[in-house]
Amino acid sequence: MHADTSHPHEDASPLTPVIRATPSRGRMLGEILVEQGMLVEEDVARIVEAQKTSGHSFGVTALAMGLLNQRDLDSALSLQFGLVPLANDERGRLSPDLIAIHEPLGRRTEAVRKLRNQLDAQRMALGSKSRVIAVLSEGRGEGRSWLAANLAVVYAQSGMTTCLIDADFRSPRMHDMFGLTQHPGLSAFLSARDAGPSWRSPGGVPTLRVLTAGAVPPNAGQFLSDLRVRSRFGALTAGADMTLVDVPACDGCSDYQSVITGMHADVIVLARADRTSLPGFQTLLGELQRMQAEVLGIVYCG
Repeated sequence: MHADTSHPHEDASPLTPVIRATPSRGRMLGEILVEQGMLVEEDVARIVEAQKTSGHSFGVTALAMGLLNQRDLDSALSLQFGLVPLANDERGRLSPDLIAIHEPLGRRTEAVRKLRNQLDAQRMALGSKSRVIAVLSEGRGEGRSWLAANLAVVYAQSGMTTCLIDADFRSPRMHDMFGLTQHPGLSAFLSARDAGPSWRSPGGVPTLRVLTAGAVPPNAGQFLSDLRVRSRFGALTAGADMTLVDVPACDGCSDYQSVITGMHADVIVLARADRTSLPGFQTLLGELQRMQAEVLGIVYCG
């Protein structure tokens, strides 16, 4: 599996589209434009007729005929793909690393969607019944949190109720990426201080729930290996179609083992060119094999 993360940040319009609660997927673009008052039925008929000669898409033909401006077309396309504009203050709160939100139609987001489809196909081929995917990497700074967050968003954009859990007590990032407070979070639930997990729904992604790391335990490895703590992992995925888990880098810590076994998670392993240690990576794969973890694939980022 290969995820292309090298594409430069695309130009952002004043309003950036994100997923909406009631998508209009499957509807014709002309129908949406008429409903929004941007065209009338006679305009649609003229555009469709002109398409027969031009061979271009409906939108491009409408622009060439002067019946639409680019802003109206972008707005209608956003509705067609189940997206709505995100206000500037909300966009500023969300990290630019959330490309599936800021660039929902961009090339990098399409690469993440392709990866999602490959993972679903692999899970089906392997007969996996798990609805949990843990994202692992050998070392820090390899893009593990980036991938977990954007995978969670594209799963949510497909209409699935999706949970994203920050289980990285070494260097938690999800609260910063989604503009949320770090507390309360996963640690409060696992330690039984909270009766239920404190899920938060980021603006613009209604089918996504995020559980931040919460207070960082003084000894994360020991905390996660406690049987009483591990017994509470199963409740985290109740009612979710898919759960993505961001776990710590695997260099020198065993946290990931407790999370994978506690949540019965399938695994994807991330490697980055010129950054991932080959001996460490091989050790990680050997450890996953020893654990009999279901490895869905290796994601290589150039």
